[in-house]
Amino acid sequence: MTRHRALSPALAATLVSISFSPWPAHAETAANALDRAIAQGVVNWRIDPQWPATKDGELGLLQRLHPGLIYKIGLRTGWGQVDEKTFKSAADIAGVVKARLPDIMLGIGMGETVKPDLDVTLDCEGATRRFPAAPMTNPQRPLLSGTAWIDVSTDAGRDFYECQGRKLIHAGYSLINPDGGGLVIKNAASPQKAVRNFNQVFASLKAYGQSIGRAVFVSGDVDMLQAGVEIDAAYLPSRFYHITIPQYKNYQNKVPRPGIGVGYSYVLSPRIISDFRARSPSRTRLFFYIDNWDPAQDDLRRLMELDGANRRFLIVESAKTAHAGGAYFIPSLNHCDGCIAPSSIGDTCELMPGRTDKTEYDAIRCGDEAAIKEALDRQGAAGRADH
Repeated sequence: MTRHRALSPALAATLVSISFSPWPAHAETAANALDRAIAQGVVNWRIDPQWPATKDGELGLLQRLHPGLIYKIGLRTGWGQVDEKTFKSAADIAGVVKARLPDIMLGIGMGETVKPDLDVTLDCEGATRRFPAAPMTNPQRPLLSGTAWIDVSTDAGRDFYECQGRKLIHAGYSLINPDGGGLVIKNAASPQKAVRNFNQVFASLKAYGQSIGRAVFVSGDVDMLQAGVEIDAAYLPSRFYHITIPQYKNYQNKVPRPGIGVGYSYVLSPRIISDFRARSPSRTRLFFYIDNWDPAQDDLRRLMELDGANRRFLIVESAKTAHAGGAYFIPSLNHCDGCIAPSSIGDTCELMPGRTDKTEYDAIRCGDEAAIKEALDRQGAAGRADH
């Protein structure tokens, strides 16, 4: 059994006041809080680049859909950049959303890399700590798009994760997802110690949440699970139709639809659900999302190459397939501006307003609200049936 670890001596060195007011403690502390949120529906949401100027449209959509969980709010911060502004922004967003939807559960990610020259001082919920990049990264590992992997097997890397997690919980988030956790472990100087430190951090974050009256959950990828990290949910790419990586070819699921739009669609494969279920403990909830790793063939590309009718078919049918397999498909409310080439899209709604050279998926512009609502209803039915 994993024991709760107190705040590390390094983090507890200097007590100070937190820089922003916490969201009031959540009344939900029961072990099944996550399942109750799932049963109301789950979405992914990436904050509009013009936030807060355009927040009313996005918040209106959230209110109409009324999901129980926003799995992972995407903050559009610089790649590998973490500072107090990051957490202030997270707190502001949580406050605005919960003012409209008080009972919603909020999820958020923690980045897997930092800028090589990062040197930031953070208020870690009662302890000020300086985090330069060097002690918490592994110089023996190649950079990822110019950023260095956080080495969670180091004391500094472990404390960096814990500090971020505490700040996010304090800000109002209840589901914490360390992005790329399996690769973080692989790139650590000691993968075995990385696993131990992840488990220590997660136990500490759950204890911290309990101390302020909030049930806290953690998610990650299946590689983390198989390495021995204890997580409540696995956050998995859908891989509708990859053509270059052998293992992903097994999950190709292109559906002919003659005479409808482009004549085909894609649907989440039953095989990917069963394969990942076989690799996961039965208690682990499996969530499949729309990934954007390779713009030539990944999930976002497949979604955006379709016309409207076939895109909406993908959303609804993927939810049905996930339901049948005891998993969940998470619709995106919006996704990645500029990631898919204009020549690759199948619907002009995916051109950003006033642009012909830049794309973005946006559920409101593309008229997908009804399809997403139907997917949430299917997903909620799965939550109610499974738990």
